[in-house]
Formats: sequence, structure tokens, C-alpha cells
Amino acid sequence: MNLCTKILCLTLILTLASCDAINTANREIAGGKAITEELRSENAKILRGEVIYSDKPYYGEPVSVKLGKQRGKPLPKSVEKANSTAFKFNGDIYAFAKLVQEQTNITVSVETRFTDLNQNIIEMPILTKLKLNRSGALSAALDEVRSRTDTEWHYDGSTIIFTRMVNRSYSLSIPLGQSSFNITASSITTGSETSLTSSRQGALDVWASMSNQLANVVTYPSQFQLDPQSATLSVFGPPSVHQKVETIINKINNLYNKKIGIEVGAYYVDSSKVDDFAASITSGKNTSIKFSGLAAAISGNGVATLPGSGGDSFSFRAISKAESVFDFQQGSATSQNGVWAAIKIQKNTNYVANSITTIDDNNVSTTTLDVDTVDEGLSISVLPRILENDQIQMQLTVVQKTLSALDSFEAGTTKIQLPKIEARQIQSDVVLTPGETLVLAGYEQESYTKAGEGPGSPLAFIFGGTKEAKVENIRLILLVRLALISNKVVR
Repeated sequence: MNLCTKILCLTLILTLASCDAINTANREIAGGKAITEELRSENAKILRGEVIYSDKPYYGEPVSVKLGKQRGKPLPKSVEKANSTAFKFNGDIYAFAKLVQEQTNITVSVETRFTDLNQNIIEMPILTKLKLNRSGALSAALDEVRSRTDTEWHYDGSTIIFTRMVNRSYSLSIPLGQSSFNITASSITTGSETSLTSSRQGALDVWASMSNQLANVVTYPSQFQLDPQSATLSVFGPPSVHQKVETIINKINNLYNKKIGIEVGAYYVDSSKVDDFAASITSGKNTSIKFSGLAAAISGNGVATLPGSGGDSFSFRAISKAESVFDFQQGSATSQNGVWAAIKIQKNTNYVANSITTIDDNNVSTTTLDVDTVDEGLSISVLPRILENDQIQMQLTVVQKTLSALDSFEAGTTKIQLPKIEARQIQSDVVLTPGETLVLAGYEQESYTKAGEGPGSPLAFIFGGTKEAKVENIRLILLVRLALISNKVVR
């Protein structure tokens, strides 16, 4: 073959190869276009809500194995497969235990002899008859037998143990002791020295209440013991009894796990400016909050409630800066359902209660002073109880004492001081929604003096610009707000 022939053959081969590559590329491009059009068409059908039919082969789904709850150590994997066990029989739990041992080589024990909470030995045979026809994982079969015989089972690594009576302890959120209350109110004594007295007393004992509830569900031979010191409950009984007990405990714990926030503000308002004080609550940031009957309650001797407004609840301290407020005291506490919360804001003043002057034989006089203490301020006791729908019933007792004067008295060489105390006792029972504010108003005082020192007097200097201020007529207005404090952690 000469050179020209070789060159011609090589050229022909390259040309054919080039044509084949072009044809392959064209086919791939055409295939890509077809796939693209197919996907576009499917997307359009999806947007129109049409059904898409696939022509791809279906090979089925993985086999789903229903497993029971793990109790104790995990069962071997060999007995937890879809075809590990097969039971078809009529009999009792002992017949079932024998079949399990035959099919899995795992020993099954059935306990019927127990020691109760009083250390007595009792026998509790399991007489329930079973009709079982099932196959699958062993744990699922154990759970079915457990539910139908009112028993518990667990695996200790070598033996499956069925037991009829279970001894279990539960933690409780119940407060220690009981809350007692005794309220007495007396009228002014008449000329015949008789007075009208009304009283109310009672006790809230959640431990006794829970004991009564448990006695209705934990019946013989089941037993329970309550230990208030460790706040625990011990129950000995079959699983069905424990389920009823858990329902009671969940309800009780849910109630007593809730924290109740208590906020009290005492406002001493110039009686001539009580309308301005009412307006200050709904001014500024609180313009969206509507309080019906507020002005009338504050202006007269009334009671009103201010509905909660979510996260925009007005600030007690913010409205204390109003010009109508002469003095302000605030206290807060946190309590549980049915537990007394005490808030005490007190100032002590010493005074000369007695003065005795003696002269000895040398005509030297000696004066002895007896000093006593008078306290003034607020003492607030609140007993909150959570009702249905998280409403809060509040029993409120407020005692307010003011040292209105400290007069001097002289007789010969004796000089003493006579304190003049004005006191108020306010009692109220009311049901509030969390975030709602109770307003108690109409408690008048003829005069009130406030020193300019201390953080509790935001406007003591506005009356005359001195370090002490005095108002001839003052009105005490109490605001009490309750709230449920969430247990959720804010991140």
C-alpha cells in the first residue's frame, strides 16, 4: 500500500469517528431535551393538582415490625423480628410462659408471692384466661399479655419476669402542712358594752384531700402511704391501680407546680386629686387599656377590677410618679396554690413612753426614760387558690398603720410622748383572672406626714420644696395583681 492510500484510509477513519461522535452528542442532547420537557410537564400537572402516574417498577416497602415497650434490659434482637414468635393457644399466663421458653429459649417467671407495705406476705395468683393468635416480635406479645392480665413484665438480661403487684414511689409537689385561716370582725361597742362579731375560720389541708382521693382507687389488697416529710407517695398494687394513681398525681402536681406571683401597690393619694390618679392609669403607654368603672370606684368608696392586657400590663411603679400620688409602697411575693403569702412593709419609731425623775439625799436628781417602739406600715396576707380555667381565688387581709402624730405631755418634771396611731384593716375575697388587678379604694385619713428621705417617696418634695411634706386629707388606694408564672425556660 503506497503512502497516498494510507493517508486516504486514515482520513476516512477520522471522518467516520467524527461523525459517530456528533451523532452520539446529538442523541444525548435530544434525550436531555425530552427529560426536560417531561419534568416541565410533571411540574405543570403538580401545579394544576393533577395525578401523576409512574411507569417505574414497584418493589414493595421494608417490612415493618411492631415492637412492644422496652422494660428492663433490651430483649435479644433474634426475638424482635417479624417472624420471631408465633402464638396460637387458649390458656393462662403459665401456658404462655411455657410457649415463650420453647420458642426463644428465654426463661419466663411468674411472681405471685409479695411483701406489702406493712411487711406482710400475701399471695396474688393470676387466674385470667387467654386466647392468643398472633405472630411477630416477642415484646409486642408480652405487652398484649400484660394488658390482658393486669400485670407488669421486665427482662433482667436472662429471665422475663411477670408480676401482678408493683411497689412504686412518686414525688409530689404538695406544700408541707396545712393553711389555716381565722378572720374575725367586730363592730363598735355600744353603751351596753355589747358588739356584733362575725368570724370565719377553716383550713386547707391538701394532704388530707389527696388521702381521700387515693382511698377511692387504692383498694384492698392494694396499699398506699403518704410521707409529707419527703413529699413522696408509695403505692403497692397492680398496674391498673397505678394508672389511676398517676392520673390523680398528674392533676395534683400540675396544680401545685404553678407559681403564683403576687404584686401589691399602696398609693397614698391627695383626696382632691383622685380623679387625676384614675386618669394616670389609662394615660401614656396604657391608652389602649380600657377600665370601666375605675374613676367611680376610686372617687367613691368602691372596688373595681382592671382586666389584664397581656404583656402590656401597666406598671405599679410607673403610675406612682403621678402628681396626685403623695406616697407609695410596693411589695411582691411568690406562692403556691393554697399557701399563705405574707408581705410586710414596716418602719419603727422610738418614743419616750415614760419618764421618772428621782432626787436623792444629796439633792441630786436622776431621770430615767422608758423607750418604747411603735411600728407603722403595711402588713399584707394573701391566700391564693387556683380554680378551673386557671382563675385564682384570693383571700386578702391588709392591715395598715400610720403614726399620724407624736404629741408631748408634761406633768411636773415628767415629760412623755403620746403616739397617735391610725389603723385600717381591709378584708376581701375575690376571684381574679391571671393578670387582672383588684382596686380597693375609699380609706380616708385626715392628715399624713412624709419625710423626704428614702426610695419609697417619689414625690415627697413637691409639696413646698422642703424635706418633709404634709397633706391634710389622704386616700389609701390598694392595687393587687395576681399572675401565674410560667415554668418554661426562656432561652
